[in-house]
Amino acid sequence: MATKDFSAGLLFGALVLGTGHFGFGQTVAQKAVIKLTGIVLAADHRCATTDVKDPFCRTSDWALASGRKTYLLYGDIPTLERFERKRVNISGVLEEEPVDEYGVQMIRRSIIVHSMESSELGEQAIEELVSELKVVPWRGPENHCSPMCWDFAFTDPMVKILQAGRGAQDVLLRYLSDQPIQDQIVMLLGGIGDENAIWPIIETLTDRNDPTNDPGSKRLNLVGDLALTNLTVSDVIWHHGGGISPNQCPDRPKSCWSKWWLARKDSFKVGIGGDRLYTNYRNYGIYAQFGDTSVP
Repeated sequence: MATKDFSAGLLFGALVLGTGHFGFGQTVAQKAVIKLTGIVLAADHRCATTDVKDPFCRTSDWALASGRKTYLLYGDIPTLERFERKRVNISGVLEEEPVDEYGVQMIRRSIIVHSMESSELGEQAIEELVSELKVVPWRGPENHCSPMCWDFAFTDPMVKILQAGRGAQDVLLRYLSDQPIQDQIVMLLGGIGDENAIWPIIETLTDRNDPTNDPGSKRLNLVGDLALTNLTVSDVIWHHGGGISPNQCPDRPKSCWSKWWLARKDSFKVGIGGDRLYTNYRNYGIYAQFGDTSVP
């Protein structure tokens, strides 16, 4: 099991805990030693190694998604890079600070990482989570504003699979033709998959004139478009600019994605190139683009 120690200069004995009631009227950050399991997120738009002032820069290019919460990560950059999109156990110093952003109560959660090690789920554990997909209904994605701000409404088992990382891909691919959960499997592959998931997802799509097209295909096409956009950072469906973003390929999604993929399949790698900080699809990696602050 790979382990990296970040402890140089970090004195846990000198850790100071915040005092008083923790509320949004208090500006003092609270600190505590913490251990968590989650998946390491990384920004496509990297700022840690440049001195360029950029409004899209966060205070850290890495974060941990654990359950329904996200924590900014600070530590040894080569190690953080090595664990990108992987499930890990970490320990370190947690700092939580209430922040008022444009009149909205938010919270900044960050961890100074002391140690990090791999925590991949085994195949049997993934299989058990997939079985839960069949009993916990998913209403599907909804867009609640213009141009786009998607609400994915992920269920608890979906979140757990997303946070299992790439290790879940092989199991999910085996269930891709399982009709009752096919839309969930496609969506999950769009979060944790690599380039090997792209063509299998495309094959689930249908064009409007396809004889197999039915009412359920419309939902599956939407889920497939979201999944593939997340994996590829492409503008096949939604352009990268501002303003209203119509679906650029509403009638022939399978044909459009197939054409895009066949031109790139020999060289494309998920996570290399592209920037998900574009206007009309604001989600990173496992559909959880992180910022410096989040909701309480």
